[in-house]
Amino acid sequence: MPKKKSKKKSSPKKDSDKSSSKDMSGFWRGIGALLLIVGGIVLAFGAFINAPIPHDFWHGAWWTLGGAAIVAPLALIYLGALKFITEDQRVPLAKIIGVAGMLVFLAGWLNTGFSHLDDTSTWVGGHGGQVGQSIGNALANAFGKFLSSLVFFVLFLGMALFTFGIEPKALLKLAELFKKGDKEESDDEDLAALKSKMSPGFQLNEGVPVEHHRGSPGATLRNTAAKLSPT
Repeated sequence: MPKKKSKKKSSPKKDSDKSSSKDMSGFWRGIGALLLIVGGIVLAFGAFINAPIPHDFWHGAWWTLGGAAIVAPLALIYLGALKFITEDQRVPLAKIIGVAGMLVFLAGWLNTGFSHLDDTSTWVGGHGGQVGQSIGNALANAFGKFLSSLVFFVLFLGMALFTFGIEPKALLKLAELFKKGDKEESDDEDLAALKSKMSPGFQLNEGVPVEHHRGSPGATLRNTAAKLSPT
């Protein structure tokens, strides 16, 4: 007869070690989320105060992304909050790619949208930092200023919708609501114009008492008989 294999029981020490390691990993992930939020706040204050660390942090972000650095603090705070909200306290890779793509494409749009060619046929005057200048000038040389700006704007908008999980149908519904509001306003204006064209005799004033003349049934019958009787 074959011998039955005995199941190995996990020792309480191993279970405690696993739980402690899990708690430590969760603790460090929480610290990472907190650092992202604090980094976003420090970066935002670096645009207004002259303290060394916030100012240098902001100056480096502006040198890299140009005007897109204004969105960078919000991006860091969003990623930190997302890290807190998720169960495993991990930021999905798709969200990281989406936020990075938003910043890059916004920098490219700010560079191509505000740049112009100088006497040496070089694009100057953009506000996209080093990142926007690198990708913006390359695309502008290939497609021109207007088309490259349009491409960057569409990519930025699409990446924003992808990052925040917004469907394009929601934008269409929002546009329909605006159109509906404009239609109602035009209907109200047409109704007001129609009322202004009506003569005063057709207006009914509210709050004015209406007198109802009621006579006795007998008097009414006698008057009717007198009218019908021959002369």
